[in-house]
Amino acid sequence: MPKYVEFAVTSNFSFLWGGSHPEELIAQAARLALLGMGLCDRNSVAGVVRAHLAKRENELEVRYHPGARLIFCDGTPDVLAYPRDRAGWGKLCRLLTRGNLRAEKGDCILHLEDLLEHADGLELVVMARTSRDQGNIAIGNDVNLGTSTIEGGFPPPLWGRGREGGKFNPTRKHPSPHPSPTRGEGAVCGSPSAESHNQGNPSKTLARLREAAPKRVRLAAAMLYAGTDRARLAERAAIAREAGVPLIAVNDVLYHAPERRRLADVLTCIREHVTLETAGRRLAANSERYLKPPAEMARMFRDHAQAIEETRRLSDQLTFSLDELSYQYPDETREGFSSPQDALAHLSLEGAAERYPAGIPEKVRSSRRSIMRRISSRFTTSSASPAPRTSCARAAARRRTRRCASASASPRSIRSAPISCSSASSPPSAASRPISTSISSTSGARK
Repeated sequence: MPKYVEFAVTSNFSFLWGGSHPEELIAQAARLALLGMGLCDRNSVAGVVRAHLAKRENELEVRYHPGARLIFCDGTPDVLAYPRDRAGWGKLCRLLTRGNLRAEKGDCILHLEDLLEHADGLELVVMARTSRDQGNIAIGNDVNLGTSTIEGGFPPPLWGRGREGGKFNPTRKHPSPHPSPTRGEGAVCGSPSAESHNQGNPSKTLARLREAAPKRVRLAAAMLYAGTDRARLAERAAIAREAGVPLIAVNDVLYHAPERRRLADVLTCIREHVTLETAGRRLAANSERYLKPPAEMARMFRDHAQAIEETRRLSDQLTFSLDELSYQYPDETREGFSSPQDALAHLSLEGAAERYPAGIPEKVRSSRRSIMRRISSRFTTSSASPAPRTSCARAAARRRTRRCASASASPRSIRSAPISCSSASSPPSAASRPISTSISSTSGARK
């Protein structure tokens, strides 16, 4: 059986894009006997912990690689970024932080130059095109526009033709793949400039990335079932050879099983503020963007078997695991004080004296002493404990507690897999303790 790792996987943590939970995706990858799966949500690493915990708790025999799908606003094609090691993870999080700080909440504004500055420690997979502001036309429906590939100029047989009133109209103009700026982008993400169009050129884009990340850049190829797949795949292979980068196979997954396509259509309508009846070409042309077994992917890429093998080689390069992360409280020792607690006690007393120049009331003094004792107790306890739980882990512990209580009252109420009730009351062992991504404290990326 061929070995295949799906790297282009989007979960429902890409708001209104992905149609499956991270847990469903990693479980399906294991059922299909995939060698591995990489999760890369849109400008976010918010969903990677869910899949990691599901893999660990269910002991799934499948490789798992956390990453992010970088969406640019300067015409650069989407890039899948996967950290090779812990340092690479920090670079990825800092890159996302930079984009988040530029934008309003819910958006992320990135440019190609940002990636070039943070490329150390990252493995990069360049997708066919940008999915930001794609002219309201779904990927796979745009092959007739000549924009389905990174080169932006491949003319399939139905070039330039649209459908009106049930008939083809060769003069109809399609929506622009580069619309005007959207809310929150302002001058940063405005209309494409000459520089943006140059970055859409595959040779120039791949050359710049290859210079910043030598031997860590690949060109993705996907089969869209659009009638011109073999020609498009041959052209992608030619671009990869010209640029001196490997070709890698992806399926650009949005859901774990084909039956979720209907949900994906609903999400598209919500995102585009249209109804199913009026969505038209905004909806996907088929239900092919799901996790496929290795044999099917090998059949689809039988003319370019090296693209399937490249997925295994990329997986071998990625050694980073979320288990490497732990909570790291910053060192806040102030000069002249033996500990942060002594500094806090002194500063709080100074503040109280400034607030009450005529003398600190006894009630305030008593309240301050009580608060300082609680802080000291918590600081000592947290320092002795191995690692605090993440909010995700705490929620999982609460669910286990509730399920165990329900099991004691009514065994029939439990429909899920058997759960160890002892874990709800006893602290986790070092091997099973939930991880902490510490994104905010170690890397500064927003969840």
